Amino acid sequence: PAEDLPKSPLASKIVLSLVQMVAECTEVLDDDFAASYVPTLQESVFEYFLRMNNRQFKGVNRVIVTRTCVQLEHLLTRVSSDDAIRELLMRFDLAYSLKLIRCPFLPR
Repeated sequence: PAEDLPKSPLASKIVLSLVQMVAECTEVLDDDFAASYVPTLQESVFEYFLRMNNRQFKGVNRVIVTRTCVQLEHLLTRVSSDDAIRELLMRFDLAYSLKLIRCPFLPR
């Protein structure tokens, strides 16, 4: 679960690496496994970034988050429609942007 992961800049790089590894293996994943695992991974990753407190969030590199989303988008193409993927990513981007706006530690 996302709440079990440490919230730090290093941990966010590990999350990106994990998503990249799964994305590299997407061609060989069993269809049933991919259909259950990929959405769960996507939910956990989004939850991981959105549940950080302000101090943890301050140290996360936006490039890492963007690269993670690109890899998740690649994975999701295996199990979801383009419209569904666009909506998921748009909802995450809006929630993440709102978190950026509300974080008192980030410059305006």
